[in-house]
Amino acid sequence: MTHIDPGSLGAKRATFRSANPRRTLREIIDRNPDFDEKGWREQFWDLIKDDLSDSGDLKACIEYWLDNNLRSLMPQLHRGSTSRTSTASEIEKETNRLLLQLVMPNGKRLAECTGSDCVRFGGWYSAIAALVPPDQIVGVHLDEQKLQQLWQSHAISQP
Repeated sequence: MTHIDPGSLGAKRATFRSANPRRTLREIIDRNPDFDEKGWREQFWDLIKDDLSDSGDLKACIEYWLDNNLRSLMPQLHRGSTSRTSTASEIEKETNRLLLQLVMPNGKRLAECTGSDCVRFGGWYSAIAALVPPDQIVGVHLDEQKLQQLWQSHAISQP
């Protein structure tokens, strides 16, 4: 069974509220596919303009706005309530392992593939195959920096 995390951020939280302005807008669009954005906006406002009840869409819209703006204006109040924020050095470390960690069509990470695997993948992987013997492992022969250089040179040489 799939687990759905409702989360604590504005868009996720708004989707799981009983009043769901997104669902209301989706219904308006579905009923009026020939309208443009202006028409959909007018329909939406006509439906919610007089509804300030606790279960109404207008209140849900305002709550959504408040959720996002309070979070952005007072981030210190929300530390730890969202997913972990990475520092620049952590992002750089992860980026430096990006290509070696790619899962290839054979289900292995690129670092675990052989030169002959790379031949079968084609494209820029052929450049890897030219450097890694057919029966040898990519991660043993090439580090992330070399793979990044190969990727960049291949991307630049493509139209």
